[in-house]
Amino acid sequence: MRLLLTLAIAVAAAVPDYILTEEHHHVLPHILALVSEGKVRPGATLVHLDSHHDAGLPSSWDHNDTRHDTQLAHTHINNFLFALGLLGAVEHVIFVEPPWSRQCNALHNKTTALRLGFVDGIPKVAYTATKADEQRVLGGLFDKSQIVERMEDGI
Repeated sequence: MRLLLTLAIAVAAAVPDYILTEEHHHVLPHILALVSEGKVRPGATLVHLDSHHDAGLPSSWDHNDTRHDTQLAHTHINNFLFALGLLGAVEHVIFVEPPWSRQCNALHNKTTALRLGFVDGIPKVAYTATKADEQRVLGGLFDKSQIVERMEDGI
């Protein structure tokens, strides 16, 4: 059983909300509710502590349907972080990988900007990677069909 403990920094409340879920992506409707209640500002920064990046991009998405159950149906344990970005709840993700994990070595101690958006209603990502190993790691996060050269109107 994998557990995720997310601390949402409360803007309107004096006490932070804690959310404990078995599967990582089940935190998505809770974070969206905190945003809609004004307890977390839209475009927040999320600190993700895990040995896996969970930064895939949902392959199908109805961005016009804003019901939390529908959004959860399109997310999985490996892609909920960017789903939060596509929904505007999260703007920055700080991924902290433990020393024993070797999934993203090429990105250690680096900042990488990704631009998320929709092209014909389908989630897409654009990014610039300078070194070959960074390109390999980032390219491994997404299907080739999800990557575009430029994102004019990103989220």
